[in-house]
Amino acid sequence: MTEKQSHAGGNARPRAFISGPSVASLFRAARQASQSVGLIAGLSLGLSFPLHADNLPGFSLTAKDGRFLPEQIDIPAGQKVRLVVKNEGPGPEEFESSALNREKVILPGKSAEIFIGPLKPGTYDFYGEFHPQTARGRIVAR
Repeated sequence: MTEKQSHAGGNARPRAFISGPSVASLFRAARQASQSVGLIAGLSLGLSFPLHADNLPGFSLTAKDGRFLPEQIDIPAGQKVRLVVKNEGPGPEEFESSALNREKVILPGKSAEIFIGPLKPGTYDFYGEFHPQTARGRIVAR
């Protein structure tokens, strides 16, 4: 009688022995880990991006007759804000600001949301690409 036969009870086939956790427990652990990673990723995205843009302070800017009105918008420093730019002119206008790293073309009769900040205290200039001499303004973060 061989050693395998004596341990297996005589005529039984040799069995492979795996030490450690069962396959089912490994699958359970993998599923729990993937759920934890999803939860952590979701929480970190929630901290990076607000759940609703409606929760942000909102400010309005109008493009009309080759100008932006008002020419100055005061916003809170250190806080992300939503700027709604409405084009009441007969042609397109572009909100552009290299200081804010933003540019957006707004078609006539349309509006666009532009998210800004959080900004350090200071003045940030913007202009209209289609009327660069007259469509000028600034955002002041205080």
